[in-house]
Amino acid sequence: SRAGMGPYSDPSANVEIPGKDQKELRAETQDIPSPAAEEESEIITPSEPFPTYQTYAFQTEIKRGRFSIVRQCREKVSGKTLAAKIIPYWQEDKQTVLLEYQVLRKLHHTNIAQLKGAYVSPRHLVLIQEMCVGPELLHSLALRTSYSEVEVRDYLWQILSATEYLHAHDILHLDLRSENMIITQPNLLKLLDFGNAQFYAQDKVITMDKCMDYVETMAPELLTEQGALPQTDIWSVGITAFIM
Repeated sequence: SRAGMGPYSDPSANVEIPGKDQKELRAETQDIPSPAAEEESEIITPSEPFPTYQTYAFQTEIKRGRFSIVRQCREKVSGKTLAAKIIPYWQEDKQTVLLEYQVLRKLHHTNIAQLKGAYVSPRHLVLIQEMCVGPELLHSLALRTSYSEVEVRDYLWQILSATEYLHAHDILHLDLRSENMIITQPNLLKLLDFGNAQFYAQDKVITMDKCMDYVETMAPELLTEQGALPQTDIWSVGITAFIM
């Protein structure tokens, strides 16, 4: 910073990261579902204003994660460009995988990528969402020659607005980090990836069994398996604010 370089922090304790599980291996080797196979798929028909039936043409790959692939897709009827998150699963995982859909169908917020439709095949859950084009949060700041505290404040306000909305609906995101925040034009932040999201209840203990390589933004109660709380998301927001 302009004040100069500060002292280095003490080294963190070693953290054991588990090896790849079967879900990760399936995501790395999965086939992309063919639109021609939609007749064999169960179309998920959420309540309005979601569409009841769509046919999509899959296009280029946008991103490949540990448990899913995101592809650009086109709605054939309207020609509108959307994003398709394709999540492979085995039958014993089906209800767990469907949780992301159950969360997203309840959300309507300016700073959250909107679910437009979904369907499930015997091997994949496909979530159709609005296309959010732009760099991730920290990368967008790094591209600038300089940025002000006012800009950081505006981004934090958007993150907290989305987080407050989630908590008001008893939903915890549990993966609030820069990689899941896209800056679109004009400086609109969109929160993505609800693969770790959970419905929260006071009598429910929520622990994490995946994405343990993102410990930089994880709250202590997750690392010690004490269970997640709404404050767990706020911790992650605080880490992001500190980095900015």
